[in-house]
Amino acid sequence: MQDNNQPNSAAPEAEQPAAKRQRRTSGNEWLRSWAWKREHRPDKVRFDRPYSHGMRLPDGEEAKLTVHQARFREQGFASTVWDSSIVLAKLFERQAAAVQGKRCLDLSAGCGLPCLVLAKLGAGAVVATDLAPNLPLLRKNAEANGCAIQVLEHSWGEDVAPLGPPFDIIAACDVMYVAEAVEPLVASLCALSGPHSRIYISHGRNRQAEPQFLAAAGQHFTIQTVPSEDLDEVYQCADVDVLLLTLKEQKDEKQEKSKQLSEDATSPRAAAAVHVLAADIREASTSGRTSRSVQSAVFMAAGAGGAAVNPSLATRNRKTELDLEEPSPAVRRLVQAFEALLPPLASAPGGAGLLQEAWTALLGRVLTGASIGSQLSSRVLHQPACADERLAPARRALADCAAQADAVLAGLRADDAAVVALEAMQRVAVRLTLPFYSTSGALHVLPWLEHAVWVHAPSLRPSGLAGQPAYQSAAGSAVAAALNHLAAVHQVLEDATRSLPEAARESVAVGVLAAAGAAIMQAHLHAGTAEELLTLRCLQPLSAADAGKVSKLVSALLQALAPLTRDARKLGAAAEFLERGARILRLPADGWARAMWAVLSSLRL
Repeated sequence: MQDNNQPNSAAPEAEQPAAKRQRRTSGNEWLRSWAWKREHRPDKVRFDRPYSHGMRLPDGEEAKLTVHQARFREQGFASTVWDSSIVLAKLFERQAAAVQGKRCLDLSAGCGLPCLVLAKLGAGAVVATDLAPNLPLLRKNAEANGCAIQVLEHSWGEDVAPLGPPFDIIAACDVMYVAEAVEPLVASLCALSGPHSRIYISHGRNRQAEPQFLAAAGQHFTIQTVPSEDLDEVYQCADVDVLLLTLKEQKDEKQEKSKQLSEDATSPRAAAAVHVLAADIREASTSGRTSRSVQSAVFMAAGAGGAAVNPSLATRNRKTELDLEEPSPAVRRLVQAFEALLPPLASAPGGAGLLQEAWTALLGRVLTGASIGSQLSSRVLHQPACADERLAPARRALADCAAQADAVLAGLRADDAAVVALEAMQRVAVRLTLPFYSTSGALHVLPWLEHAVWVHAPSLRPSGLAGQPAYQSAAGSAVAAALNHLAAVHQVLEDATRSLPEAARESVAVGVLAAAGAAIMQAHLHAGTAEELLTLRCLQPLSAADAGKVSKLVSALLQALAPLTRDARKLGAAAEFLERGARILRLPADGWARAMWAVLSSLRL
């Protein structure tokens, strides 16, 4: 059975890097680049249906691979096609000439997509390994696609002689998830490779042991991150990296040990305790972009301030936090409703604009109470521009999304519905890395939120911004300075709220954050509610002495925020500060949403 959510055509021809980056941040091209992602699809798509993978063979013909899947309870994580395996498979397709005739290994192959692609591209021999319970599904997929693949059992760290090393190309996907398994994994990689072997490791969200792996593998291999320009233009995403490992030249063991002993314990490498690439760090500090294989290590070393130097770290770190924190049922259903829009809108003329309209209607639901369906109907679906027959699937998708979203929010109190909507908006935007970028570390949700609010509060829209959707904060230094003050508030709050229940601690922190947002947006808020937020009634659970200490620090914080009140894009600046501030205050996923709603609900619409 075909998964109709997958693009059928091969990736477009390569372009120059600058052109590609520009292309990926524009309209429908961006939507198409995300329509292929699978990890957050409904279970029926993820497990019950075979995955249909379109590819182009070396002779130019189109081919379809059918990859059968299974439920987690049957075969664990090896039972489904992960985004990382699709990215790696598409990379091999781009390198078809380098694959032909080579001996290839798919280590811990799972469903086997990369090894199936290697076989179809003309590899000389393909071996695929996994644990014994996962082999039947792997063999089934090899047979179903007519691929001559040798399927063998292998546990990391055990004898590799039965596999027939060394291999020219070794593929592995999502293998950095358990720290205890790093040592045997690296042992297998060393034993399976030779001087000319190229090891490709593609990894997505399941990378909890990435720092340990980089440290261990860095002792034996040269590690590079495959640049995004070398990946397939469509089949790549912000949360999947591909590493290229090659064996280092063997050095005299005594000389190497002497060098290690003499290495200063305070050096950056020793302090980070991970293998990092100087080029990556230089790029991160100068351009705001980084090879994501080292982002987690850099962020941990730099702390919250690291985002000021490398904005992409803020998004990556927040996404990891959101993935680890299970959303409420209402948030999950709302996320699924909006993610289901991506495939149909990807093929629709003006699909990116229609997605923005859906976000705007969602925010309108919580700001004005008008149903999402009625807003889309009057503003979009019944407009002449939407009558084009090519937009029929998009119209149906928007109507379905509106019906599902309205049903989710219908049973909730107004404030609860608002928090659910904002958290869902944040989760989808961070997960999909929406095509707007802030030089000061803002998350990609913020411009969508900003533009949605402008529809309902036109007085907030700065003049001269027609046709300019991207939020480029002119107040990055002010945001960074204010965040430093917030960090000082957090230190005192930690001690002051230690004896309070967790819910009370979070309520105090949300109140402080909401006061900061109110200070930025005060000129656009109802006077009474602004005053309520700025009087810091949230500090009442604290002792008088502790409340005094916190209040003094918050006053300094509000002073530091003063430049943001004059920023033309103050709404975006406020949303950015609150989102990053929620992480500093260690609030859960709905912390930013609660603070943001305190500000939005006080707007003079």
